[in-house]
Amino acid sequence: MKKILLPIMSLMLLATGANAQTASKAAAAKTIDSTASFKKAVKQNGPMKLASNQLLVGYDGSDGSNGLGKAGFPTWQSVSGVYSDLSSDDIDYSQLKGYKLIGLNFAVAASLGDNTGVMAAIYKGDNDKGQAVSAEFTDYNVSTSNDDNTIDMAWNEVAFDEPYEFTGEETEVLYGYSYTQVTDKTADNASPILFGVSKKSTTYNGMFLLYGVPGGKQTNEGFYYVSSKETLYVPCMQLIVEDPNGEVSVIGVKGSEQAVAKQYYSLDGAQLSAPQKGLNIVKMSDGTSRKVVVK
Repeated sequence: MKKILLPIMSLMLLATGANAQTASKAAAAKTIDSTASFKKAVKQNGPMKLASNQLLVGYDGSDGSNGLGKAGFPTWQSVSGVYSDLSSDDIDYSQLKGYKLIGLNFAVAASLGDNTGVMAAIYKGDNDKGQAVSAEFTDYNVSTSNDDNTIDMAWNEVAFDEPYEFTGEETEVLYGYSYTQVTDKTADNASPILFGVSKKSTTYNGMFLLYGVPGGKQTNEGFYYVSSKETLYVPCMQLIVEDPNGEVSVIGVKGSEQAVAKQYYSLDGAQLSAPQKGLNIVKMSDGTSRKVVVK
């Protein structure tokens, strides 16, 4: 993980809308967990339902299958995003050759504020500057906390503006979502990060990363990891990958399998008589909406 702390700085600034002129040098990774507000919970619902030509790629436990918790960092000077770094120690990227990285699937526990976006930075070796894909979003679902200390998970699937095709030479992918951490510990959105627990991975310093300024003796803006050997926490998010043999990918499938498309719209809201090449918004017969990529 340490080798990408400096190279990804410029890519992250583009993805999160931060000011490149005010960003300080990336700090060395430190385990920062004393300020986290962890609230243990129990998983209730599973992750998104994929189209037949899609799969999710991420750390085990990122779907909440090993238990759930909520976290926030209100004592930090600033936090602008939560990320994971999936290296070749945890996945054989050669198996994804020809597949397309098309979006991010994630679940959150509260409002993320005004600055919302998803991104992934892909690397091929230690000296690679990386290639980034990203997208902004405004509408998203928030998981519901119940009185019995359980959580009804609500997943969000956001497509990147442009997909990335894997070559099989990749060595790691950094991915995550941006948000603005509030400083009021009592606020409803003080703990927006929904996280699970990994039982298989050993690369704890890449599982749960924050970008920001911790405060105290750590005053440099940069990436800091939260997990440790004893606390294998991982944010609830995975990469959405498309099989190269698929012709149409459906992102955000909700409702009945029997739902059929009723209306098609372009990204700017114009109604279409038929789906056009690229990304379309589809209104389904069950009242849900889908993002459909037509090749």
